[in-house]
Amino acid sequence: MSASSLELQVSWGVPCEFPEGRASKHSAVPCTSETAASEEDQNHLLEPFIELMSQMKATRPQHLRGIRAFRVLQRAPCSWRRGRLHQLYALSEAAHELDEFWSHSWQTRPVFKYTNVLFLNNGLPAFAVGTLCAVVFFCLRASGSVSWQNLCVPCGAVGYYLTLLLWRRRKLVFLDAACIHQTDKTLKAEGILSLGAILKCSRSLVVLWDETYVSRLWCMFEMAAFLRSHKHREQERHASVVICPVLVGPALLLGNLGASIMLTIFKASEGPFGPRRLPIIGILAFPCLTLLAYVVLKHSRSIEAMQAQVRCFTIKDSSSSCCAVGHSDPDTVCDRDIILRCIAAWFGTTEHFESTVRSTLLTALIHQLANRTFSYWRIVQASCPVGWVFLDYISQDPPETASLLCRAVNYWLLLLPSTAVVMLRLTYKSRHLCEGLVGQLLLSIGLVGCWVLLCGSLLMLNEFILPELLGGSLRGALVGLFVMGILNLWLWRCLPAIRASPSAPADGASSHSLSSL
Repeated sequence: MSASSLELQVSWGVPCEFPEGRASKHSAVPCTSETAASEEDQNHLLEPFIELMSQMKATRPQHLRGIRAFRVLQRAPCSWRRGRLHQLYALSEAAHELDEFWSHSWQTRPVFKYTNVLFLNNGLPAFAVGTLCAVVFFCLRASGSVSWQNLCVPCGAVGYYLTLLLWRRRKLVFLDAACIHQTDKTLKAEGILSLGAILKCSRSLVVLWDETYVSRLWCMFEMAAFLRSHKHREQERHASVVICPVLVGPALLLGNLGASIMLTIFKASEGPFGPRRLPIIGILAFPCLTLLAYVVLKHSRSIEAMQAQVRCFTIKDSSSSCCAVGHSDPDTVCDRDIILRCIAAWFGTTEHFESTVRSTLLTALIHQLANRTFSYWRIVQASCPVGWVFLDYISQDPPETASLLCRAVNYWLLLLPSTAVVMLRLTYKSRHLCEGLVGQLLLSIGLVGCWVLLCGSLLMLNEFILPELLGGSLRGALVGLFVMGILNLWLWRCLPAIRASPSAPADGASSHSLSSL
Protein backbone atom coordinates (compact mmCIF):
# COMPACT_ATOMS: atom_id res chain seq x y z
CA MET A 1 0.00 0.00 0.00
CA SER A 2 1.69 3.22 -1.12
CA ALA A 3 1.87 6.40 0.87
CA SER A 4 0.22 8.30 -1.94
CA SER A 5 -2.80 6.01 -1.88
CA LEU A 6 -3.14 6.53 1.84
CA GLU A 7 -3.17 10.29 1.41
CA LEU A 8 -5.72 10.05 -1.39
CA GLN A 9 -8.09 7.55 0.15
CA VAL A 10 -8.18 8.18 3.88
CA SER A 11 -9.87 11.25 5.35
CA TRP A 12 -10.72 9.86 8.74
CA GLY A 13 -8.74 10.93 11.74
CA VAL A 14 -8.50 11.65 15.39
CA PRO A 15 -9.98 15.10 15.99
CA CYS A 16 -7.49 17.62 17.31
CA GLU A 17 -7.93 19.55 20.54
CA PHE A 18 -8.05 22.89 18.75
CA PRO A 19 -11.27 24.80 19.46
CA GLU A 20 -11.70 25.73 15.83
CA GLY A 21 -11.44 22.10 14.82
CA ARG A 22 -14.35 20.92 16.87
CA ALA A 23 -17.55 19.97 15.16
CA SER A 24 -20.85 20.61 16.84
CA LYS A 25 -22.43 17.57 18.38
CA HIS A 26 -25.53 18.40 16.37
CA SER A 27 -23.72 18.56 13.04
CA ALA A 28 -23.39 14.87 12.31
CA VAL A 29 -24.43 13.96 8.79
CA PRO A 30 -25.19 10.32 8.02
CA CYS A 31 -23.48 8.54 5.17
CA THR A 32 -25.48 8.62 1.93
CA SER A 33 -24.80 7.65 -1.63
CA GLU A 34 -24.54 11.36 -2.50
CA THR A 35 -21.87 12.13 0.11
CA ALA A 36 -19.66 9.01 -0.25
CA ALA A 37 -18.15 7.04 -3.08
CA SER A 38 -20.18 4.35 -4.78
CA GLU A 39 -20.54 1.15 -2.79
CA GLU A 40 -18.54 -0.95 -5.20
CA ASP A 41 -15.60 1.45 -5.38
CA GLN A 42 -15.71 2.02 -1.65
CA ASN A 43 -15.56 -1.69 -0.84
CA HIS A 44 -12.55 -1.99 -3.15
CA LEU A 45 -10.78 0.84 -1.32
CA LEU A 46 -11.69 -0.46 2.11
CA GLU A 47 -10.25 -3.96 1.80
CA PRO A 48 -6.55 -3.23 2.48
CA PHE A 49 -7.45 -0.92 5.37
CA ILE A 50 -9.81 -3.42 6.94
CA GLU A 51 -7.31 -6.24 6.66
CA LEU A 52 -4.60 -4.12 8.27
CA MET A 53 -6.73 -2.89 11.18
CA SER A 54 -8.60 -6.13 11.84
CA GLN A 55 -5.27 -7.94 12.18
CA MET A 56 -4.01 -5.14 14.44
CA LYS A 57 -0.83 -4.54 12.49
CA ALA A 58 1.10 -1.32 11.98
CA THR A 59 1.80 0.06 8.55
CA ARG A 60 5.40 0.60 9.65
CA PRO A 61 7.13 -0.02 13.03
CA GLN A 62 7.86 3.69 13.53
CA HIS A 63 4.13 4.39 13.77
CA LEU A 64 3.97 2.54 17.10
CA ARG A 65 4.66 5.68 19.08
CA GLY A 66 4.34 6.94 22.62
CA ILE A 67 5.19 10.04 24.60
CA ARG A 68 6.48 10.37 28.13
CA ALA A 69 3.69 11.38 30.50
CA PHE A 70 5.64 14.29 31.97
CA ARG A 71 6.13 15.80 28.51
CA VAL A 72 2.35 15.87 27.99
CA LEU A 73 1.67 17.29 31.44
CA GLN A 74 4.30 20.02 31.18
CA ARG A 75 4.01 20.98 27.51
CA ALA A 76 0.36 20.39 26.55
CA PRO A 77 -1.27 23.40 28.31
CA CYS A 78 1.00 25.97 26.64
CA SER A 79 0.82 24.19 23.26
CA TRP A 80 -2.97 24.05 23.39
CA ARG A 81 -3.34 27.73 24.27
CA ARG A 82 -1.15 28.67 21.32
CA GLY A 83 -2.95 26.29 18.94
CA ARG A 84 0.22 24.24 18.46
CA LEU A 85 -0.70 20.95 20.05
CA HIS A 86 0.58 19.17 16.94
CA GLN A 87 4.12 20.15 17.93
CA LEU A 88 4.03 17.50 20.66
CA TYR A 89 4.56 14.93 17.91
CA ALA A 90 8.26 15.87 17.85
CA LEU A 91 8.49 14.79 21.52
CA SER A 92 7.00 11.33 20.89
CA GLU A 93 9.17 8.28 20.25
CA ALA A 94 8.88 4.89 18.57
CA ALA A 95 8.27 2.02 21.01
CA HIS A 96 7.56 -1.71 21.05
CA GLU A 97 5.35 -1.51 24.15
CA LEU A 98 3.32 1.25 25.79
CA ASP A 99 2.36 1.62 29.44
CA GLU A 100 -1.01 3.28 28.81
CA PHE A 101 -3.38 4.20 25.99
CA TRP A 102 -5.33 7.36 26.86
CA SER A 103 -8.81 7.13 25.34
CA HIS A 104 -10.97 10.24 25.46
CA SER A 105 -13.78 12.08 23.73
CA TRP A 106 -12.52 15.11 21.84
CA GLN A 107 -15.68 17.00 22.84
CA THR A 108 -14.59 17.02 26.50
CA ARG A 109 -13.02 20.26 27.69
CA PRO A 110 -9.23 19.90 27.67
CA VAL A 111 -8.87 21.51 31.11
CA PHE A 112 -10.90 18.70 32.70
CA LYS A 113 -8.91 16.00 30.91
CA TYR A 114 -5.60 17.64 31.82
CA THR A 115 -6.47 18.04 35.52
CA ASN A 116 -7.65 14.45 35.70
CA VAL A 117 -4.51 13.05 34.05
CA LEU A 118 -2.38 15.29 36.29
CA PHE A 119 -3.92 13.82 39.45
CA LEU A 120 -3.84 10.23 38.18
CA ASN A 121 -0.15 10.41 37.28
CA ASN A 122 1.36 12.80 39.82
CA GLY A 123 -1.08 12.60 42.72
CA LEU A 124 0.79 9.89 44.63
CA PRO A 125 4.27 11.46 44.28
CA ALA A 126 2.78 14.83 45.25
CA PHE A 127 1.22 13.28 48.36
CA ALA A 128 4.55 11.64 49.34
CA VAL A 129 6.66 14.78 48.79
CA GLY A 130 4.10 17.04 50.46
CA THR A 131 3.99 14.81 53.53
CA LEU A 132 7.80 14.70 53.58
CA CYS A 133 7.97 18.51 53.50
CA ALA A 134 5.51 18.74 56.41
CA VAL A 135 7.54 16.18 58.41
CA VAL A 136 10.83 18.01 57.69
CA PHE A 137 9.42 21.28 58.98
CA PHE A 138 8.05 19.47 62.03
CA CYS A 139 11.52 18.04 62.78
CA LEU A 140 13.13 21.47 62.38
CA ARG A 141 10.52 22.98 64.71
CA ALA A 142 10.88 20.19 67.28
CA SER A 143 14.68 20.48 67.30
CA GLY A 144 14.54 24.24 67.81
CA SER A 145 16.21 25.02 64.48
CA VAL A 146 13.30 27.27 63.51
CA SER A 147 10.98 29.28 65.72
CA TRP A 148 8.09 29.67 63.29
CA GLN A 149 4.85 27.92 64.15
CA ASN A 150 1.82 26.58 62.30
CA LEU A 151 3.62 26.07 58.99
CA CYS A 152 3.40 22.30 58.52
CA VAL A 153 0.29 22.59 56.35
CA PRO A 154 1.66 25.43 54.15
CA CYS A 155 4.98 23.59 53.71
CA GLY A 156 3.17 20.39 52.83
CA ALA A 157 0.90 22.21 50.37
CA VAL A 158 3.86 23.90 48.64
CA GLY A 159 5.64 20.56 48.28
CA TYR A 160 2.42 18.91 47.11
CA TYR A 161 1.58 21.33 44.30
CA LEU A 162 5.13 21.85 43.11
CA THR A 163 5.52 18.08 42.80
CA LEU A 164 2.12 17.80 41.15
CA LEU A 165 3.20 20.20 38.42
CA LEU A 166 6.89 19.31 38.05
CA TRP A 167 7.15 15.58 38.72
CA ARG A 168 8.70 13.78 35.74
CA ARG A 169 6.54 10.68 35.32
CA ARG A 170 8.41 8.72 32.69
CA LYS A 171 5.87 6.09 31.72
CA LEU A 172 5.22 5.87 28.00
CA VAL A 173 1.67 6.72 26.99
CA PHE A 174 -0.30 7.08 23.78
CA LEU A 175 -2.14 10.35 23.25
CA ASP A 176 -3.62 10.75 19.78
CA ALA A 177 -2.79 14.44 19.32
CA ALA A 178 0.85 13.82 20.29
CA CYS A 179 1.53 10.40 18.73
CA ILE A 180 -0.30 10.75 15.40
CA HIS A 181 1.01 13.37 13.01
CA GLN A 182 -1.63 16.08 12.71
CA THR A 183 -0.36 18.07 9.70
CA ASP A 184 1.08 15.53 7.25
CA LYS A 185 -1.86 13.67 5.69
CA THR A 186 0.16 10.59 4.79
CA LEU A 187 1.74 10.18 8.24
CA LYS A 188 -1.62 10.87 9.87
CA ALA A 189 -3.33 8.19 7.79
CA GLU A 190 -0.62 5.64 8.59
CA GLY A 191 -0.79 6.48 12.28
CA ILE A 192 -4.55 6.00 12.35
CA LEU A 193 -4.35 2.73 10.47
CA SER A 194 -1.85 1.54 13.08
CA LEU A 195 -4.21 2.21 16.02
CA GLY A 196 -5.09 -1.46 16.34
CA ALA A 197 -1.42 -2.35 16.73
CA ILE A 198 -0.95 0.50 19.22
CA LEU A 199 -3.84 -0.75 21.35
CA LYS A 200 -2.48 -4.28 21.17
CA CYS A 201 0.93 -3.24 22.50
CA SER A 202 -0.53 -1.10 25.31
CA ARG A 203 -0.56 -2.60 28.80
CA SER A 204 -3.44 -0.45 30.06
CA LEU A 205 -6.40 1.41 28.64
CA VAL A 206 -7.19 4.59 30.59
CA VAL A 207 -10.62 5.92 29.67
CA LEU A 208 -11.13 9.60 30.46
CA TRP A 209 -14.88 9.31 30.64
CA ASP A 210 -17.66 11.85 30.41
CA GLU A 211 -21.21 11.83 29.06
CA THR A 212 -20.07 12.29 25.45
CA TYR A 213 -17.82 9.22 25.47
CA VAL A 214 -20.46 6.59 24.68
CA SER A 215 -21.85 8.63 21.78
CA ARG A 216 -18.48 8.71 20.00
CA LEU A 217 -18.01 5.74 17.69
CA TRP A 218 -14.25 6.13 17.81
CA CYS A 219 -14.22 5.85 21.62
CA MET A 220 -16.26 2.66 21.68
CA PHE A 221 -14.12 1.27 18.86
CA GLU A 222 -10.93 1.86 20.91
CA MET A 223 -12.39 0.10 23.93
CA ALA A 224 -13.59 -2.83 21.83
CA ALA A 225 -10.23 -3.12 20.08
CA PHE A 226 -8.31 -3.11 23.37
CA LEU A 227 -10.51 -5.77 24.95
CA ARG A 228 -10.34 -7.83 21.78
CA SER A 229 -6.53 -7.64 21.58
CA HIS A 230 -6.14 -8.67 25.23
CA LYS A 231 -8.75 -11.42 25.32
CA HIS A 232 -6.15 -14.15 25.94
CA ARG A 233 -4.76 -12.34 28.98
CA GLU A 234 -7.84 -12.58 31.16
CA GLN A 235 -6.47 -11.61 34.57
CA GLU A 236 -4.31 -8.80 33.22
CA ARG A 237 -7.13 -7.34 31.18
CA HIS A 238 -9.50 -6.82 34.09
CA ALA A 239 -6.79 -4.88 35.92
CA SER A 240 -5.77 -2.94 32.81
CA VAL A 241 -8.99 -1.15 31.93
CA VAL A 242 -9.26 1.96 34.10
CA ILE A 243 -12.37 4.09 33.64
CA CYS A 244 -11.98 7.46 35.31
CA PRO A 245 -14.50 10.30 34.98
CA VAL A 246 -12.87 13.59 34.04
CA LEU A 247 -14.40 15.27 37.11
CA VAL A 248 -12.46 13.08 39.55
CA GLY A 249 -9.17 14.94 39.32
CA PRO A 250 -10.73 18.42 39.69
CA ALA A 251 -12.91 17.25 42.59
CA LEU A 252 -10.08 15.69 44.60
CA LEU A 253 -7.67 18.55 43.92
CA LEU A 254 -10.40 20.98 44.94
CA GLY A 255 -10.86 19.04 48.18
CA ASN A 256 -7.12 19.05 48.87
CA LEU A 257 -6.71 22.76 48.15
CA GLY A 258 -9.78 23.65 50.22
CA ALA A 259 -8.55 21.58 53.16
CA SER A 260 -5.09 23.18 52.96
CA ILE A 261 -6.49 26.72 52.98
CA MET A 262 -9.06 25.97 55.66
CA LEU A 263 -6.62 24.31 58.07
CA THR A 264 -3.97 26.98 57.51
CA ILE A 265 -6.44 29.71 58.48
CA PHE A 266 -7.82 27.66 61.34
CA LYS A 267 -4.40 26.89 62.81
CA ALA A 268 -3.20 30.47 62.39
CA SER A 269 -6.07 31.74 64.56
CA GLU A 270 -4.72 31.30 68.07
CA GLY A 271 -6.76 29.54 70.70
CA PRO A 272 -7.31 26.07 72.20
CA PHE A 273 -9.17 23.43 70.25
CA GLY A 274 -12.65 23.18 71.75
CA PRO A 275 -16.38 23.15 71.00
CA ARG A 276 -16.40 26.87 70.32
CA ARG A 277 -13.88 26.47 67.51
CA LEU A 278 -15.75 23.71 65.70
CA PRO A 279 -18.15 26.18 64.01
CA ILE A 280 -15.10 28.00 62.62
CA ILE A 281 -14.17 24.86 60.71
CA GLY A 282 -17.66 24.64 59.28
CA ILE A 283 -17.70 28.29 58.17
CA LEU A 284 -14.29 28.01 56.51
CA ALA A 285 -15.11 24.73 54.81
CA PHE A 286 -18.62 25.62 53.61
CA PRO A 287 -17.81 27.15 50.16
CA CYS A 288 -15.35 24.41 49.19
CA LEU A 289 -17.56 21.61 50.52
CA THR A 290 -20.60 22.95 48.67
CA LEU A 291 -18.72 23.04 45.37
CA LEU A 292 -17.29 19.59 46.04
CA ALA A 293 -20.77 18.22 46.85
CA TYR A 294 -22.10 19.73 43.63
CA VAL A 295 -19.37 18.01 41.59
CA VAL A 296 -20.06 14.65 43.27
CA LEU A 297 -23.80 15.13 42.71
CA LYS A 298 -23.16 15.86 39.04
CA HIS A 299 -21.05 12.71 38.82
CA SER A 300 -23.82 10.63 40.43
CA ARG A 301 -26.34 11.96 37.93
CA SER A 302 -23.97 11.25 35.05
CA ILE A 303 -23.87 7.57 36.06
CA GLU A 304 -27.62 7.40 35.50
CA ALA A 305 -27.27 9.15 32.14
CA MET A 306 -24.52 6.72 31.15
CA GLN A 307 -26.74 3.73 31.93
CA ALA A 308 -29.43 5.12 29.64
CA GLN A 309 -26.87 5.77 26.91
CA VAL A 310 -25.32 2.32 27.05
CA ARG A 311 -28.67 0.50 27.24
CA CYS A 312 -29.77 2.31 24.09
CA PHE A 313 -26.38 2.15 22.36
CA THR A 314 -26.49 1.65 18.62
CA ILE A 315 -23.76 2.22 16.08
CA LYS A 316 -26.29 4.04 13.94
CA ASP A 317 -26.67 6.82 16.53
CA SER A 318 -22.93 7.11 17.27
CA SER A 319 -21.12 9.98 15.61
CA SER A 320 -17.82 9.83 13.73
CA SER A 321 -15.43 12.54 12.64
CA CYS A 322 -16.02 12.14 8.90
CA CYS A 323 -19.81 12.21 9.20
CA ALA A 324 -19.61 15.17 11.62
CA VAL A 325 -18.12 17.38 8.89
CA GLY A 326 -20.61 16.24 6.28
CA HIS A 327 -18.17 14.20 4.14
CA SER A 328 -16.67 17.41 2.81
CA ASP A 329 -14.09 15.56 0.69
CA PRO A 330 -15.83 13.35 -1.93
CA ASP A 331 -12.58 11.53 -2.81
CA THR A 332 -12.12 9.98 0.60
CA VAL A 333 -13.42 6.99 2.49
CA CYS A 334 -15.66 7.47 5.52
CA ASP A 335 -14.10 6.33 8.80
CA ARG A 336 -17.44 4.87 9.91
CA ASP A 337 -17.32 2.29 7.11
CA ILE A 338 -13.89 1.02 8.12
CA ILE A 339 -14.81 0.89 11.82
CA LEU A 340 -17.97 -1.06 11.06
CA ARG A 341 -16.10 -3.57 8.92
CA CYS A 342 -13.49 -4.09 11.65
CA ILE A 343 -16.19 -4.59 14.27
CA ALA A 344 -17.95 -7.09 12.01
CA ALA A 345 -14.66 -8.98 11.55
CA TRP A 346 -14.12 -9.19 15.33
CA PHE A 347 -17.66 -9.79 16.57
CA GLY A 348 -19.36 -11.44 13.60
CA THR A 349 -22.05 -8.78 13.29
CA THR A 350 -22.51 -5.22 14.46
CA GLU A 351 -25.66 -6.37 16.28
CA HIS A 352 -23.59 -8.73 18.44
CA PHE A 353 -21.19 -5.89 19.26
CA GLU A 354 -24.09 -3.63 20.25
CA SER A 355 -25.54 -6.41 22.41
CA THR A 356 -22.19 -6.90 24.13
CA VAL A 357 -21.89 -3.18 24.85
CA ARG A 358 -25.43 -3.02 26.24
CA SER A 359 -24.88 -5.98 28.56
CA THR A 360 -21.36 -6.87 29.63
CA LEU A 361 -19.75 -3.49 29.11
CA LEU A 362 -22.53 -1.80 31.08
CA THR A 363 -21.67 -3.86 34.17
CA ALA A 364 -17.99 -2.92 33.99
CA LEU A 365 -18.79 0.77 33.51
CA ILE A 366 -21.23 0.90 36.42
CA HIS A 367 -18.83 -0.90 38.77
CA GLN A 368 -15.90 1.40 38.07
CA LEU A 369 -17.82 4.67 37.86
CA ALA A 370 -19.99 4.08 40.92
CA ASN A 371 -17.68 2.13 43.22
CA ARG A 372 -14.07 2.85 42.25
CA THR A 373 -14.12 6.51 41.29
CA PHE A 374 -13.71 7.87 44.84
CA SER A 375 -11.67 5.06 46.34
CA TYR A 376 -10.35 4.92 49.90
CA TRP A 377 -6.78 5.78 48.93
CA ARG A 378 -7.82 8.66 46.69
CA ILE A 379 -9.77 10.16 49.59
CA VAL A 380 -6.76 9.66 51.91
CA GLN A 381 -4.47 11.42 49.43
CA ALA A 382 -6.89 14.31 48.96
CA SER A 383 -7.34 14.80 52.73
CA CYS A 384 -3.61 14.66 53.64
CA PRO A 385 -3.64 18.25 55.08
CA VAL A 386 -5.63 16.82 58.00
CA GLY A 387 -2.64 14.65 58.88
CA TRP A 388 -0.19 17.53 58.42
CA VAL A 389 -2.00 19.88 60.81
CA PHE A 390 -1.52 17.45 63.70
CA LEU A 391 2.24 17.81 63.30
CA ASP A 392 1.84 21.44 64.38
CA TYR A 393 -0.17 20.38 67.42
CA ILE A 394 2.46 17.80 68.40
CA SER A 395 5.33 20.32 68.09
CA GLN A 396 3.46 22.70 70.41
CA ASP A 397 2.41 20.08 72.99
CA PRO A 398 5.04 17.30 73.21
CA PRO A 399 3.54 15.61 76.33
CA GLU A 400 0.40 14.83 74.33
CA THR A 401 2.31 13.25 71.41
CA ALA A 402 0.79 9.77 71.81
CA SER A 403 -2.75 11.09 72.11
CA LEU A 404 -2.32 13.45 69.16
CA LEU A 405 -0.85 10.70 66.95
CA CYS A 406 -3.84 8.47 67.68
CA ARG A 407 -6.22 11.29 66.85
CA ALA A 408 -4.33 12.11 63.64
CA VAL A 409 -4.63 8.51 62.43
CA ASN A 410 -8.26 8.42 63.55
CA TYR A 411 -9.40 11.60 61.83
CA TRP A 412 -7.30 11.37 58.66
CA LEU A 413 -7.32 7.64 57.87
CA LEU A 414 -10.59 6.53 59.48
CA LEU A 415 -13.15 9.23 60.28
CA LEU A 416 -12.92 11.22 57.04
CA PRO A 417 -12.97 8.17 54.70
CA SER A 418 -15.88 6.67 56.70
CA THR A 419 -18.00 9.80 56.52
CA ALA A 420 -17.00 10.25 52.87
CA VAL A 421 -18.28 6.82 51.80
CA VAL A 422 -21.55 7.43 53.69
CA MET A 423 -22.02 10.77 51.97
CA LEU A 424 -21.15 9.30 48.56
CA ARG A 425 -23.96 6.78 48.96
CA LEU A 426 -26.35 9.42 50.25
CA THR A 427 -25.52 11.67 47.30
CA TYR A 428 -26.15 8.84 44.85
CA LYS A 429 -29.48 7.98 46.48
CA SER A 430 -30.66 11.62 46.48
CA ARG A 431 -29.41 12.54 43.00
CA HIS A 432 -32.93 13.00 41.58
CA LEU A 433 -34.48 14.97 44.45
CA CYS A 434 -33.90 18.35 42.79
CA GLU A 435 -33.65 19.47 39.18
CA GLY A 436 -32.05 22.54 37.68
CA LEU A 437 -28.99 24.47 38.77
CA VAL A 438 -30.60 26.17 41.77
CA GLY A 439 -32.21 22.96 42.97
CA GLN A 440 -28.98 21.02 42.74
CA LEU A 441 -27.07 23.77 44.56
CA LEU A 442 -29.64 23.67 47.38
CA LEU A 443 -29.37 19.89 47.48
CA SER A 444 -25.57 20.23 47.64
CA ILE A 445 -25.92 22.59 50.60
CA GLY A 446 -28.22 20.09 52.29
CA LEU A 447 -25.70 17.30 51.73
CA VAL A 448 -22.95 19.46 53.22
CA GLY A 449 -25.17 20.06 56.24
CA CYS A 450 -25.66 16.31 56.68
CA TRP A 451 -21.90 15.75 56.48
CA VAL A 452 -21.22 18.51 59.03
CA LEU A 453 -23.70 16.94 61.45
CA LEU A 454 -22.25 13.46 60.96
CA CYS A 455 -18.62 14.54 61.13
CA GLY A 456 -19.28 16.98 63.98
CA SER A 457 -20.99 14.27 66.03
CA LEU A 458 -18.06 11.90 65.61
CA LEU A 459 -15.60 14.68 66.46
CA MET A 460 -17.50 15.50 69.65
CA LEU A 461 -17.50 11.82 70.57
CA ASN A 462 -13.76 11.46 70.07
CA GLU A 463 -12.68 14.84 71.43
CA PHE A 464 -14.88 15.29 74.47
CA ILE A 465 -17.25 12.44 75.33
CA LEU A 466 -14.81 9.48 75.28
CA PRO A 467 -11.98 11.31 77.13
CA GLU A 468 -14.47 12.43 79.78
CA LEU A 469 -15.93 8.96 80.24
CA LEU A 470 -12.58 7.14 80.25
CA GLY A 471 -10.74 9.66 82.37
CA GLY A 472 -7.94 10.68 80.00
CA SER A 473 -7.23 11.93 76.49
CA LEU A 474 -4.96 9.01 75.59
CA ARG A 475 -7.51 6.39 76.68
CA GLY A 476 -10.24 8.22 74.80
CA ALA A 477 -8.06 8.47 71.69
CA LEU A 478 -7.21 4.76 71.78
CA VAL A 479 -10.85 3.71 72.19
CA GLY A 480 -11.93 6.16 69.48
CA LEU A 481 -9.27 4.76 67.18
CA PHE A 482 -10.53 1.22 67.75
CA VAL A 483 -14.21 2.12 67.26
CA MET A 484 -13.58 4.15 64.11
CA GLY A 485 -11.31 1.42 62.75
CA ILE A 486 -14.09 -1.17 63.01
CA LEU A 487 -16.63 1.23 61.50
CA ASN A 488 -14.29 2.19 58.64
CA LEU A 489 -13.48 -1.43 57.85
CA TRP A 490 -17.15 -2.38 57.79
CA LEU A 491 -18.17 0.54 55.58
CA TRP A 492 -15.46 0.02 52.97
CA ARG A 493 -15.51 -3.79 52.95
CA CYS A 494 -19.10 -4.78 53.68
CA LEU A 495 -21.22 -2.00 52.19
CA PRO A 496 -22.96 -3.48 49.10
CA ALA A 497 -21.62 -2.24 45.78
CA ILE A 498 -23.77 0.02 43.61
CA ARG A 499 -25.15 -1.91 40.67
CA ALA A 500 -27.07 -1.09 37.52
CA SER A 501 -30.57 0.26 38.02
CA PRO A 502 -33.42 -2.31 37.96
CA SER A 503 -34.30 -1.68 34.32
CA ALA A 504 -33.31 -4.79 32.41
CA PRO A 505 -30.41 -4.30 30.00
CA ALA A 506 -31.28 -4.72 26.39
CA ASP A 507 -30.21 -7.80 24.55
CA GLY A 508 -28.68 -9.71 27.38
CA ALA A 509 -28.12 -9.97 31.08
CA SER A 510 -25.36 -8.12 32.82
CA SER A 511 -24.03 -11.29 34.37
CA HIS A 512 -22.01 -12.16 31.28
CA SER A 513 -18.25 -12.00 31.59
CA LEU A 514 -16.05 -9.58 29.76
CA SER A 515 -14.33 -12.64 28.35
CA SER A 516 -17.05 -12.76 25.69
CA LEU A 517 -15.34 -9.79 24.12
